[in-house]
Amino acid sequence: MDFLTRLELDSPWTQSEQVVVNHILANPESVLATTPKQLAQTCYVSTSSLYRLLSKLGLDGFSTLQAEISKSLLHREKEKADVDKNFPFSHMQTHYEIIEQLKADYDSTLASQKNLFDLYSLYEACKAMRNAKAIDLYTSAGNLGFFKNFQFQLREIGVNVHMAENDYEQTLMAASAGPDHLAIVLTMEGRSSTIPAIAYALEQSRTPVILLSARIRKRLSKCESAFMDRPQRAPLPQDFLVRDKNEPVVHARRLVRHLLSNKLRGKP
Repeated sequence: MDFLTRLELDSPWTQSEQVVVNHILANPESVLATTPKQLAQTCYVSTSSLYRLLSKLGLDGFSTLQAEISKSLLHREKEKADVDKNFPFSHMQTHYEIIEQLKADYDSTLASQKNLFDLYSLYEACKAMRNAKAIDLYTSAGNLGFFKNFQFQLREIGVNVHMAENDYEQTLMAASAGPDHLAIVLTMEGRSSTIPAIAYALEQSRTPVILLSARIRKRLSKCESAFMDRPQRAPLPQDFLVRDKNEPVVHARRLVRHLLSNKLRGKP
């Protein structure tokens, strides 16, 4: 995942650290031409607060922070800030303007997805999918259609995929799974009322989980024990979280299908 995007999405910061994070996100180029002391003075925080932030980010020092920012600026795709995700065009615009706005919206979405992708985690998730005896899909409402299409595409290449649409069958499927299954849960912050029950059932059946969600907030806080930090119970090195600033990731399916298809055919 792009460093600046990760910095924007993560939020385990103190008030002083958040001030520094906000400054870095607003003025990344200026950080490349400053010193730790100058940055601390600009943000009205102590240098110790700055170095605590670097430690939380897993960075060796200030020069490593500058290197990460520089790398992000070099490879980061520009997202269009003037595109309204909810209302990309108005009824007063011409057909040509509407098409141009839709193109700008799609380009911005693709740029956001590129910045968000953690290719190592995606590779590990695909490896877990290949090794699983069965893949179980869990979602609700408007995401059911997306997952049904995903199930169809995986079945076309010989992958055993299960999916239930009603709440009772999803909970039953989670309870009857196990360590040789892999659960993929797609949810917008755990808004569905069935997510806590599914999370509990997956935890009890010791089923490894890939969670695709928007930023984790209070709705998912009760489910974290099931969805994350479970290496002692799962055959995966860790569970995986794919986050998006606006909506669950939807562009990963083609790459996942491509990676799985190549492996099933014996290609690297």
